[in-house]
Amino acid sequence: MTASTWTGWNCAAELFRYLSGKKRARSAIMNRTEDLKNQTEMVSGIFSSATRNAQGATIYAPRTMGHGSWSTDKALNGSRYRFAARLLGALGIFVFSLSLFFQTPALANGLSISNVMINGWDTTHHTATVQFDITWDNAWRDSTNYDAAWVVIKRGELGTISHCTLAHQGHKSPVGIEIVLPNDYMGAFIQFSGATSSHTLTANGVKLVWDYGKDGVLDGDAKTLGVSVIGIEMVYIPQGAFYAGDGNTELGAFRMGSDDYAPWHITSEEPMTFGDGSGGTYYYVLTNFSTAGEYASGASASVNRSFPKGYQAFYLMKYELTEQQYVDFLNGLPRAAQINRVKTTISGTSCTNKYVMTDTSTVYHRNTIQCDSTAIDAPPALVTFVTDRPDRAASNLAWADLMAFADFIALRPMTELEFEKAARGPTYPVSNEPAWGEVSGAQCTTLSGTEDGTETCSAPSGANSNFTITTFVGGDSDGPGPVRVGMFATDSTATDRVAAGAGYYGSMNLSDNVEERVVCIGTPITANFFTGSHGDGVLTTATGYEGNATNHDWPGIDLGHFDRGITMADALGSGFKGGGAIVTSDFFLNAALLPVSSRIAACTNMAQRTDSQNLEAGGRLARTAPK
Repeated sequence: MTASTWTGWNCAAELFRYLSGKKRARSAIMNRTEDLKNQTEMVSGIFSSATRNAQGATIYAPRTMGHGSWSTDKALNGSRYRFAARLLGALGIFVFSLSLFFQTPALANGLSISNVMINGWDTTHHTATVQFDITWDNAWRDSTNYDAAWVVIKRGELGTISHCTLAHQGHKSPVGIEIVLPNDYMGAFIQFSGATSSHTLTANGVKLVWDYGKDGVLDGDAKTLGVSVIGIEMVYIPQGAFYAGDGNTELGAFRMGSDDYAPWHITSEEPMTFGDGSGGTYYYVLTNFSTAGEYASGASASVNRSFPKGYQAFYLMKYELTEQQYVDFLNGLPRAAQINRVKTTISGTSCTNKYVMTDTSTVYHRNTIQCDSTAIDAPPALVTFVTDRPDRAASNLAWADLMAFADFIALRPMTELEFEKAARGPTYPVSNEPAWGEVSGAQCTTLSGTEDGTETCSAPSGANSNFTITTFVGGDSDGPGPVRVGMFATDSTATDRVAAGAGYYGSMNLSDNVEERVVCIGTPITANFFTGSHGDGVLTTATGYEGNATNHDWPGIDLGHFDRGITMADALGSGFKGGGAIVTSDFFLNAALLPVSSRIAACTNMAQRTDSQNLEAGGRLARTAPK
């Protein structure tokens, strides 16, 4: 047995099996071609130049700032990415386009937001129209599902950024494009309005109406604030029945009885009842790495109707959260909140262990998020963070870190049932199947070229995942850990879901790269109280607890002090799904986390950052689809 093949499973699991209804992965599987050459563009307005890296991200160097736009005195330096508005994103998942009166493009891999401006001031209704162009590659809409961009608007300067509430009406989009508003008006989904084949979605002159009166902004103040438009690529998971569990007898998979290994069949969002599997009850299975507070196997309990069970439609991030996304988030926070969102101590004037998520002086587990300099100004001055690998999956995130990001961007955590739905779709389970629907595959061992956003896996043949201890040949020599998100889908040979390592509906890396933090169904606090509320863009400000998520139903909330939000102290009701690049030589443990229905760590309650546990913890976020 070698580390690049999964021969540690049972004989049946070693067969190459295709599920009925297997779909092609979207995003980057559709024979996409990209211009990968480096280029420099001269941009008028706020920025003087923009350098597109090979992954497609456009990096801006500041010239002059004004008109309420965010500013910084940092310069573009070498291979690291310095930003004028530290909220400019990369990779096409998370893109900020900053402007008030200027027209400044923010390009990225597949997703671009440009020509942002404010017009249409209405001082009677206290609204303003934010206009922009948006485009991304390989967008699709077919009879099964579609992709979309979740778009929100932020206002203010670095360290004082606030969320913009949208108006109930007045939004406009080009023909063939629709704008879908949730009932909290925290943002909007932009997507194709009718069936289409996969191609580039381009929507010029999109208009979203900002209800600044509802946000408590005065007419005169609204006209002086800078705004940014943020876009995140999402995948729509349609309403419908699905199965949870795959008949596995060892990995804690859901089943119908103590000796009945048939999977759960989720057919509605109605309340669920746990029991012995008879009389319409569902048999709950205690997870392998269980923690205090989890239900025992066969326990009698109920799950509230509002707990997202995966039956109702929802949107899910197409990719895992990236290092650049998290860096952009950090750079938008006030100093007190920055302190709580990294592991390295940055409360003084030094950042000696500059790799702030692992608190190390050198790259550890391939996490390159770092202080811009080891010398930093004293609070309240902001710390500038950078990353050498903007499109690499962010790792070593605490539950509180991921939840803070979710609240900031007005999304929510996904549940473990939603994870299984997104990975498997409506098909009947195959025991031990990973998210790509076939019990086969290989760990990548060799990367082609420099990890500049163009790298692919060059060996072994058929590699479609990154799930075990591997110091790659080629690329960076910084040990095992996550790789570029969606990397296996960008290889020219990745022409189907299996080769791309994609889930049924088109989300990438669900079974590999980082372990994804989810909400567990098996604790009283989540089964009874988690309702799937969405973030509102507002984080805590309580002294010592700045920068935390504020949703009261999310795991980890300080029940005795709601003003403290979701802290680092507890994450009861959370866990992990998917096989991350776990830094251990235990190949069986690594492989055992890959199956969609594996629940080894689904209720682990690991609140802290996880480098000491040899886990690569990250994740992606969801939003319930508007009805």
